[in-house]
Amino acid sequence: MQNRGITLVELLIALAVLGVAFGVLVFSQVTNYRATARAGVVSQVKDTATQILENQVGVVLANFTRYYNGCPTGSETGCYGSGFLINSGIDEGLDGEGQILIQSSATSQGITINLATKVSCYDGFASRTAAIGVGSLEPCPRPN
Repeated sequence: MQNRGITLVELLIALAVLGVAFGVLVFSQVTNYRATARAGVVSQVKDTATQILENQVGVVLANFTRYYNGCPTGSETGCYGSGFLINSGIDEGLDGEGQILIQSSATSQGITINLATKVSCYDGFASRTAAIGVGSLEPCPRPN
């Protein structure tokens, strides 16, 4: 009996199987790379939106009454800027409730992240009683 080795057909079938396996592996790695890159962009965009939001919270707390009385709709000058909107919502809730809605947004590579938080006048005071009890501090402002 003579040893024929492998035939051309057997070799082609083995190469086809290896090619398909390699193709699936490459496809899964490319998909994984794209997902990782997108997650990185989302993380960077969220970090940017968070920085904008935290910065605006500090600005609002430092000048609470000015923003509360000056930004009833958020479209007034100084109430919006690059990536943020400040809206006191004076016409919402209880009179003199003293809450300001701060929204921030950041966009990169087609990904947009929107964040929002409410800041109360009491974030700057321990309590309303403490605010009223000290002459230099004022309780939550009433709308103009």
